[in-house]
Amino acid sequence: MVWRSNQSAFIPPAGTIAPHPKRLAKWIAAIGACFVLISVGRFLWTYHGPLPPTEIYRGITYSCRHLPEGPQSGGLLHMVRADLNVPGVNLYVTPMDPEALMHGRRYRLQYVSTVVREQNLAAAVNGTLFTSDSYWIRLPGDLAAGLETVVANHVVDHIDPNSYLLWWDDRLIAHLSWTKPPAAHDLAQAKWAISGQGPILWEGKMRPSAAGTDADHRTLIAVDPPRRLVWIAVFDRASTRFAAQTLADEGAQFGINVDGGTSSAMALGAEAQGVRPGTVAGNWRPVANVFGFRADKIDDTPILTR
Repeated sequence: MVWRSNQSAFIPPAGTIAPHPKRLAKWIAAIGACFVLISVGRFLWTYHGPLPPTEIYRGITYSCRHLPEGPQSGGLLHMVRADLNVPGVNLYVTPMDPEALMHGRRYRLQYVSTVVREQNLAAAVNGTLFTSDSYWIRLPGDLAAGLETVVANHVVDHIDPNSYLLWWDDRLIAHLSWTKPPAAHDLAQAKWAISGQGPILWEGKMRPSAAGTDADHRTLIAVDPPRRLVWIAVFDRASTRFAAQTLADEGAQFGINVDGGTSSAMALGAEAQGVRPGTVAGNWRPVANVFGFRADKIDDTPILTR
């Protein structure tokens, strides 16, 4: 850099070109336009508008509907119902990652859509609250740990003192533990389990003491044990009170609220029928674990109910 004693302005060295303010402004505008186009493109690609209940896999039904606009709700509700009476329908909970365990953690961050694709799932949502070893931005592959107790194929990742366990035994009958931490006999019988900080739906009724009124992105998991039905639901904007009542109106008897906000996500499997597969809600950041369903794709082969 060269300065002239009789001038206060900076004179760039010979052979260099100082960025012109108008040129710089054009570059900034171009970058901004690219960002907008990418965001709009992502929205259009992932947007799934209202759809009546549609069987997308054997025993797996997806629906999407508008929520009433108000202080406690708005946007869309994406909901999947799994009928565990149908042969081939099973549950999925992310197992612990062996390499992460070697580093003192239990998982590696993944997008819900990635897990659905790699595990060939019918549908899935994000799971528990979590921490990660990420820096400024959470990236896929970052080491992570779930904060609440989960069980994947009889393997318990840890026992969290604040977890209320929603679990399924070997017959895929659902149970919701009323006490925290999860009781030892419940953990011993649980084949699959996911936890929340408190039940928001109990015996078909919304629990006012556990259901707040602040609206946000929500992910709920709910069950009807006698009918062997399981719901996963992602709300664009809803209070826990509104979300719990919505699942109760569907016939769910017990339910928990898992991680929400920017973690809320739902994705459908590649062989889903009657709807575009892939991400249908959220999926803005990778998460530690997911909860979802396996099922057979729909074809012309008749099935026998059990």
